[in-house]
Amino acid sequence: MPKTISVKRHGDNYFYKASNVFPEHLLDDIVKESCNWIDNNRKPFNEETYPPEASIECYKLLEDHPFWTSFYTELKKHILKYCSVTKKDVSKLKVDQSWMTRVADNPIQTPGYSSVQTKSSEWTEHLKKEVYDKHTREEIKRRLSQNNTFGNMHSHETNDIGLIYYAKNPDPKYGTIVKLSDTKMFKNDGEENSLLIFNPRLYHTAVYPKFEDLALSPRISIVIDCSFTEESNQEHQTDH
Repeated sequence: MPKTISVKRHGDNYFYKASNVFPEHLLDDIVKESCNWIDNNRKPFNEETYPPEASIECYKLLEDHPFWTSFYTELKKHILKYCSVTKKDVSKLKVDQSWMTRVADNPIQTPGYSSVQTKSSEWTEHLKKEVYDKHTREEIKRRLSQNNTFGNMHSHETNDIGLIYYAKNPDPKYGTIVKLSDTKMFKNDGEENSLLIFNPRLYHTAVYPKFEDLALSPRISIVIDCSFTEESNQEHQTDH
């Protein structure tokens, strides 16, 4: 399918969307590699806002990995296009961090659970019980019922550009909601193999699947946060 790009503007905020980002023959590999990374490099449970499952920071750790190098190179092309549309100076643009998330019918009896357990230096019985209680199938159902609309509104206060790539999704309606004002929201559908770029300082949240929809597929996303150095921001402000 052909690649498409669209840009929507709301006030001073731009929402850049690209569809069919990667060739179809790569999509299964992206999902497979993402799951492998999350399972083996999951964020400690006591640092995780669950759901979703989240990996540790991965951009720097994967910069020499052939598959992921190509993946991030393609996404950075879109970031540069976003900067062109929004007239931002890219000379001081830098990637701050990236991580992967997964929402799945995936209770604690998983590879990701085992890897975090073995890495924890303070895996006490109290912590183990606390983690277990939060990651049972019943608790996943309860938390998803709370978080499928505005349950995890947050902002990335130190970042200027945020990118979300939707690798897998049971339904496009499980995308992202961005708060434009107290009375206005922007809703982006999360079609598989699409991405959204926007200002992550705006409050936003993933729209999580209902538990029963996870039987169709998990929701897997890959996030990149970027910022400009202070010098670049000053130059940009002077130009305006």
